[in-house]
Amino acid sequence: MLSIKHIMELSKKKLLVTNLFWGAILLQGLRSLVLFHTHQSQICIWHCSLEAETEKKEEENRKKGKEKKKIEKKEIEKKEEENRKKGEREEKTEKEEEE
Repeated sequence: MLSIKHIMELSKKKLLVTNLFWGAILLQGLRSLVLFHTHQSQICIWHCSLEAETEKKEEENRKKGKEKKKIEKKEIEKKEEENRKKGEREEKTEKEEEE
């Protein structure tokens, strides 16, 4: 099982010289990619799972979402605390004015 990065590196290095045919089939249901090439009358097949790549990205997005929610929650709490303090100050000034 190869990663997409590994396959891209192989194709950049052009290890497999002339008379080369590259093809790719995306198996949507399986979330995987099958790369194949012909070389000297042989067919070589490389299988690459997109599942791991997709899961990794989804996990990163989940983490970012959680962090964002935490930050937003802290900001809301901070604003609420400021509003409470303002309310307390206003009450104190009103009481002082009444006296």
